[in-house]
Amino acid sequence: MSEIMNVEYEVNKELVDKTTEELQIEVNGLYHQMEMIGNIAMMIAANAGQRLLVIKDRLNHGEFESWCESHLDFSKRKAEMMMSLAKRCEEENSLFSKTQTFADLSISKVFALLAAPEEVAVEVVENNDISEMTVRELKEEIADLKSQNTEIGELKNRIKELEQEKQEPGASSDELEKRDKEIEELKEKLKKEKEKLKKSKSDTDEEVKKALEDARVELDREIEKAVATAKVQAKAENMKTEEELSKARAEVEKLNAAVASGEVLTAFRINVNNLQLTFNECMNQLGQMDKESAEKFKGALKKIITTELETLSK
Repeated sequence: MSEIMNVEYEVNKELVDKTTEELQIEVNGLYHQMEMIGNIAMMIAANAGQRLLVIKDRLNHGEFESWCESHLDFSKRKAEMMMSLAKRCEEENSLFSKTQTFADLSISKVFALLAAPEEVAVEVVENNDISEMTVRELKEEIADLKSQNTEIGELKNRIKELEQEKQEPGASSDELEKRDKEIEELKEKLKKEKEKLKKSKSDTDEEVKKALEDARVELDREIEKAVATAKVQAKAENMKTEEELSKARAEVEKLNAAVASGEVLTAFRINVNNLQLTFNECMNQLGQMDKESAEKFKGALKKIITTELETLSK
C-alpha cells in the first residue's frame, strides 16, 4: 500500500499515444473503482484526472462540457475536480503531493479539501482528526476557517504587496524605511490575529465539550426521574387493586353473616349488586393502568372469574 500511495503523479507518456475512446473507457473504469475503494481513491481520481487533461487538450475550446455530458458516467464538476487533483498532486509543495496524508480518507473528503484554499486545507488537516469527521463536519470546519481567515488573508496580501514595492527601483530610503515599518506592524498584527484564531478554536472546543457533558448529566437526571415516576405509579396501581380485593373479601364475609342469620335472599341481592359494582370498578382501574400492569391484573381477574364460574356450574 505504501508503494502505491507514494507514486508520483506524472502524466504517463503512453497516454498521449492512446485514442480518445480508449482514454474515455479508462476514465469511466477508474471512476467506478474510485467509488468502490476508499483509501486509494485519491490515487485513482488523480489517474483519471490525468487522462481527462489529455482529452480536454485535444478538444476545441468550449467543447469539453458537451463531451463530458455525452461520454462520462459522472458530472463535469467531478471531472474538473479530478483534473484539479491531478495538477495539485504534481505540485511539489502542495498538501496533495503528500499522498500518505490522505490514505484513510474517502474521495468526498479529499474533494472537500481540494475545493478549499491551500492554506485552509493545510490548517484543517493539521488541527483535526479528519478520519473521524463526517463530510458535512469537514465542510463546516473549512467554511468556518475560511471566514475567520478573511482578515488574516488581507494582512498577508498587504504584506506581499509591500514586499514587492520594496523591490521596485527608484524608491527613496525614507520610503523603504516606511514600508519596512508598515510590514513589521502588519506582521505583528497578523501574529496576533493567528493567536486569537487559535484561542477562539480552543475556547469553542471547550464549550462544545461542556455542552455535551451538561446534556449527558441532564439526560441521566431525566432517566432517573422517569424510572422513579414509573415505580411510584406501579406501586399506586398495586395498592388500588389490593384495596378492591379487600373490599370484595369484606362483602363475602358480610354475605356469610347474612346466610348465617337466615337473611339469604336479601344478602344475595346485596352481594350480587356489590359484585357488579366491584367488577365495574376493577374494569375502570384496569383502564387507568399502563399496558403491562393492566394485562397482568386482567389475567388475575380472569382466573378468579373462571374459578367462580366453575364453582357455580357444579
